[in-house]
Amino acid sequence: MLEVRDIAVTFGALKAVDGVSLNFASTAITALIGPNGAGKTTLFNLLAGTLKPQAGEIRLAGERVDGLPAHAMFHRGLARTFQIPRPFGELSVLENLMVVPDERPGERFYDNWIVPGRVRRRELALRERARELLDFVTLGALADQPARILSGGQQKLLELARVLMGDPKMILLDEPAAGVNPALLQVIVERIQDIHRRGIGFVIIEHNIDLVTRICDPVVVMAQGRVLTTGDAATVRSDPRVIDAYLGDAP
Repeated sequence: MLEVRDIAVTFGALKAVDGVSLNFASTAITALIGPNGAGKTTLFNLLAGTLKPQAGEIRLAGERVDGLPAHAMFHRGLARTFQIPRPFGELSVLENLMVVPDERPGERFYDNWIVPGRVRRRELALRERARELLDFVTLGALADQPARILSGGQQKLLELARVLMGDPKMILLDEPAAGVNPALLQVIVERIQDIHRRGIGFVIIEHNIDLVTRICDPVVVMAQGRVLTTGDAATVRSDPRVIDAYLGDAP
């Protein structure tokens, strides 16, 4: 589904991503781990279109897409969440989902005069879809509340629902476990697994090794802008290079 070949970007003398080649399958929940500064977030920015590669290429479903902006990547089915969610705080939780779809009837002022019935039907369908997704991520009871009242974990669930409004083929998740209490983390994990069973692939940046071990295969380890190794969680955890670069002496 998503391929990168010899992709690279530098910031001054720093090789943030240095000749990385990877395949990400829609049939997998792939973890991307490594120490701070390994290049994980920079790679995400390249994949999502918020940063242009200086070398190499990116292909999505066989089509070359490197250099396309983030909104174009989103419309091609590659969605991305952030470590720190940024919902529209004064909009309701439901409205945060309603703003996602592109080219809605009614955004052109003359549609409201020429085809008002079509505008109403489309808005009702989007509202129904948004409520279904909020129920799916356990936020249905908060649909009409302002998004600013949500906890950090609830905001991450809202982000997950927002990307699903775009019918993605693959989702890039940036540290879904960061700052989330154990109960909500379990909900997030279950929803990731539910979405994956629908045929949607994931690439997850995560420092929570327990989460990675539970749901991710393969695991890609980065260090100093390069891929250090790739394998299942057990193989990666026992690799001396990974222990040295990232896991330390943790059991």
